[in-house]
Amino acid sequence: MKGIWDESLFAAWSKIVGSLLMNRSQLEGSLKELRELCKADEIVLYESSTLLLVSGAENPQRKQPDRYRHEKIANIVKQFKLRSSQGSLRFNSMKVSNKHFSAYIGTFTLTTNILVVLSDPNIGIKKKNVSFPSSPSFEFLFVCLEMEGVMINIEAAKPRFTKLLALHVGDTQTSS
Repeated sequence: MKGIWDESLFAAWSKIVGSLLMNRSQLEGSLKELRELCKADEIVLYESSTLLLVSGAENPQRKQPDRYRHEKIANIVKQFKLRSSQGSLRFNSMKVSNKHFSAYIGTFTLTTNILVVLSDPNIGIKKKNVSFPSSPSFEFLFVCLEMEGVMINIEAAKPRFTKLLALHVGDTQTSS
């Protein structure tokens, strides 16, 4: 028996989840605004239990190399969540950075997880000449500061998205 991780099934179920949203165009517009504010290549909302794609916003100037990236990311995070729960741990968020990109995935609203991908060379990991002693922890500081700015924007956007996602499956609570 196949799970929802088969690409065609994942896409079909994701369309069903997306069709349950009353304000889909408003949600997409808000995601686009948040993506632009964060200077992100892409922001994606996943349903938190199944990690099905709810909606997303991409930078139209950046070509995405893998059309199945949402399915692959959802599968990786789902497997990570399963392994974490076996050790009595609960997945909350994950940050990944290298010289090509920085990414964050974590809890966003009651029913969604958010993925933010950044690859702008002016935002991501960069080496700078500074007047302080250079150390690996200092380079890490640049990554943290960059992602912390994104995290502040995400936190500030939560109430707006909580209202937009009020009809989302399983969500019986909205913020006032």
